[in-house]
Amino acid sequence: MKLFVRTCLFLFLLALPLAAAAPEREDFLLLILRAGGFFGWCIFACSVIGVGLLLEHAFSISRRKLLRNDDAVQLRQLLLTGDAVVAREFCSTRQGLIPAAIGAALARAGQGREAMERAAGERLDEESVRLHAKIGWVALLANLSPLLGLLGTVSGMLWSFGVIEQMTNPAPADLAGGIKEALVTTLLGLCVAIPLTVGFFFFRDRIVALGLDASSEVAMLLDDFCANQD
Repeated sequence: MKLFVRTCLFLFLLALPLAAAAPEREDFLLLILRAGGFFGWCIFACSVIGVGLLLEHAFSISRRKLLRNDDAVQLRQLLLTGDAVVAREFCSTRQGLIPAAIGAALARAGQGREAMERAAGERLDEESVRLHAKIGWVALLANLSPLLGLLGTVSGMLWSFGVIEQMTNPAPADLAGGIKEALVTTLLGLCVAIPLTVGFFFFRDRIVALGLDASSEVAMLLDDFCANQD
């Protein structure tokens, strides 16, 4: 969470020079944001938050963070000794999918192999649900951005029709503002939604892959523990 807040703050500071730029020297990005009006800035805020979430997920939803080989190696050594208490204490001091699942399994070590496997599977399912809920915010922003763009489109067209209604012979320049807002917000919504959608599916597939690898590794660790108990 701290990394996410820092990332959003960094991106916000990067955007400040754009907002402070002089009108006569405004670049394309600032022109787009000004033409987009209120809904354009809302979409820009979604992009900043979305990029911050993707960067945070790149660190927190990774094999190095959730599926460390060192933890599996140390757990295998402890399980081969048959000391469930020490192994469980080790799991309580580690983060990741494997220690969480093995810790839950060892809590039912006296109930047999089937109970241990069920406990490990349930814990992996819980971690998977938690991770999917975490990336759900990216999906929300990806769906929200084009809807905000649609609102901006409707707002811009209503503004243009209002000008037509009030003026007998409006010049093209009188209608340009509303039409530009309509087109710009549509463009911004799509430009934000597309990469966020790609990012969501990327991390969704990564979570699935990590869950399958963790399940396989946990099964082998339980084999070693149960074989040593026999």
